[in-house]
Amino acid sequence: MHQQHQIDYRRVERGIAYIAAHFREGPALEDVAAAAHVSPFHFQRMFTAWAGVSPKTFARYLSLDHARHALRDGGASLLGAALDSGLSGPGRLHDLFVSVEGNPGRLCARRRRAHHPLWPCRQPVRPALHRFDPARHLPYGL
Repeated sequence: MHQQHQIDYRRVERGIAYIAAHFREGPALEDVAAAAHVSPFHFQRMFTAWAGVSPKTFARYLSLDHARHALRDGGASLLGAALDSGLSGPGRLHDLFVSVEGNPGRLCARRRRAHHPLWPCRQPVRPALHRFDPARHLPYGL
């Protein structure tokens, strides 16, 4: 049993290395599984069990991280960051930022340019609480 865990670990490690090297091309599950020397079905299950996310989600996280660094460090435009991260355009980058972090990527670029104190892009956009009126928004006016 212990030996099987080591084998599975090495397979997942190979898969992570392959995804990290090819995330810009959007590697197919079959290619990643072939790099790990297992079937695509088995690799999907094994990777998800070990990493906690699917291989596709992991590749999306790598693309987002690469785009975030390009926006922050390189001063790239949204289009440049999107294309350099393997995405088809700024719309895909926006969707990725919103689905993963809860805020659009343009806020990260704007915060970087203005040296905003909330620069780390991980700050989700939250509704303004000062607009909340309990008499209007709660049932029975608690």
